[in-house]
Amino acid sequence: MADQIAEEQPDEDEVMQGRAVSWAMQEKMDRARRAQSWRNARSRLAALSGNERKFLTHAWNCAPYPADPVYLLDFLHGYSVGRFSLDDLLFQLVLTDPHGCRKQGSVQEVVHDQEHETKNKPVGTGENPRAMIESKHKPEAMP
Repeated sequence: MADQIAEEQPDEDEVMQGRAVSWAMQEKMDRARRAQSWRNARSRLAALSGNERKFLTHAWNCAPYPADPVYLLDFLHGYSVGRFSLDDLLFQLVLTDPHGCRKQGSVQEVVHDQEHETKNKPVGTGENPRAMIESKHKPEAMP
């Protein structure tokens, strides 16, 4: 009986070759899906006003979430449906690493890192982000 079963099964080289081909195809599809998710997140950010985009980008850089497009899309969706606002984020604005872990060091070191890692820091310590955005949208007087 064992001989009959062995004859019907592919040899291990065929199985390994098939797995290598399917693994490469799956990796390609996963990378394409992840890249499309990043493009979707960037387009959602681009659809926001400039100040909202700057603030949410800074907030994302401080978020305790991994640097993953699915997490970013969920973060942006939460903002768009009103789960949180610019005034009441669910976390403190302290820079994190790509894994979502808070950066270690003194407050001065973290502030120094924030100033050098984010080109356009939208919110200073103690500022009201809603007031900052609203002040940017005030109509300018005509000369």
